Amino acid sequence: MDRAILKRGARIAAPALVSGIILFLFWSAITNIAGRWLSSEEYSHGFIALAVSGFYLFRRRGALLAAAGGSTWLAVPVVALGAGLALFSELGATFFLAQYGLVLLLAGLALGLFGMRGLRIAGPALLLILVVVPVPYFLEAQATARLQLLSTQAGVAILHALKIAAYADGNIVDLGSYQLDVIEACSGLRYLFPLTGLAVIIAFLYRGRWWQRALVVASAPPIAIGMNILRIAAIGILVEHQGPSAAAGFTHAFEGWVIFVACAVILLGEIALLNLFARQPWGDVFGLDDPDPIPSTAPAIGWTSLPMLTAVLVLVATIPAVMALRFRTPVLPARPPLLLFPLEIGSWRGAVAPLTRTELRFLGNPDYINVDFARSGAGELNLFVAYYDQQSQGVSPHSPQVCIPGSGWTITSLQQRPVMIGGRLRMVNRAVVEAGPARQIVYYVFYQRGRWMTDEYRVKFALLEDSLLKNRTDGALIRLNALVPPGGTEAKTDAMLTSFLARAMVPIGRFVPQ
Repeated sequence: MDRAILKRGARIAAPALVSGIILFLFWSAITNIAGRWLSSEEYSHGFIALAVSGFYLFRRRGALLAAAGGSTWLAVPVVALGAGLALFSELGATFFLAQYGLVLLLAGLALGLFGMRGLRIAGPALLLILVVVPVPYFLEAQATARLQLLSTQAGVAILHALKIAAYADGNIVDLGSYQLDVIEACSGLRYLFPLTGLAVIIAFLYRGRWWQRALVVASAPPIAIGMNILRIAAIGILVEHQGPSAAAGFTHAFEGWVIFVACAVILLGEIALLNLFARQPWGDVFGLDDPDPIPSTAPAIGWTSLPMLTAVLVLVATIPAVMALRFRTPVLPARPPLLLFPLEIGSWRGAVAPLTRTELRFLGNPDYINVDFARSGAGELNLFVAYYDQQSQGVSPHSPQVCIPGSGWTITSLQQRPVMIGGRLRMVNRAVVEAGPARQIVYYVFYQRGRWMTDEYRVKFALLEDSLLKNRTDGALIRLNALVPPGGTEAKTDAMLTSFLARAMVPIGRFVPQ
């Protein structure tokens, strides 16, 4: 009798305990996901996907209950890996590790409660949640830039095949009397993630074979990209035969959401093709299966199984480690504030250009300088340095690959360039950015804890390493940019920037610790 009471109490307390631990470990990651879903068009379907996942699990609850009692020891390493990603997320000052770790943790709990059979039942719901986890900003920026370039080049290739004059200058399509900006040309790419999420939902509802469902999901990205390519080609054809005004009207009428609807129709057409041989009525092709019957007698959900109890102990053991990371006192090297940065560097004279409160809040309130430097007869440039004494989730240098497009400029070229600094050859990221007729060259580098880095993946791994071994997470972003003057050349602007950067690194070194 006492044992039965204890088991009943454990079955009540265990879900509450596990839920509380999950909220403690992943609260920042969860709120970040919710914020992205609310503020980003690319992930605005997140709440719908979450509701569909919950509804799916509710209808499959009978099958899950029937699978209870199949707890497997595989749950322990899967839960441990999910909790470990939460730890690495704290160390690496990033949300996406914890967000993917949360999905992995849920999969581990399914293994602990219901076994492999239960994971197979819950798998589609977990997959849908995984699809709506936001991709890290810097990965999204890199992927978007490549897809935009692919769309632009492919669209121009179609125009050439039709004997229509067009020239691709980076992500700008020059049609002679009309220039199509990359943002206009590829506005539908912002619906790549929603379309993929929609494809997963359609696959949920589609009563086809597993490979047919997988094909529907896999076809979503090519459909979105292909539609944008056709849109670029259509604009070129209109310019050739109807003039720039017709193209401008087409661009305005066929914004991204129209492309999204067209892509969704193509997905449905794909299912119609797959259904040609089965010849099922549409009412039978789509729809949820009947709810699984609730078993009258079923094994108890495995909250008290040894694998599940061990997995819970792993979660409990993670709490002090996370608390130690959150509340530890990091090493903060002594340094003067950037407010004291000199406004004279050689023959260059600077004027401070303060950021707004909104901009500072967006950047995470770093110590910073933003100075416009000028020299008689040598042009003008801007120096921006943002220093973070302690990087944490959501508070770290923002990638210029994200900020530049957000400020209305289009990155038309991004590569690395060697610069001689202090007798050493250093690499910097060099971007050419355009907005209408204006063109700028931007240099940027991450200078953190004595490391000079251009690769953003390496920045994250170095942050993990130094956080563990040195208890330091400080670091800076250094950015230089200058307009290419009308009639000027990129080579002259490059020479000006490299010369200034070599001089500026002497005072910067006094404000950014090694």
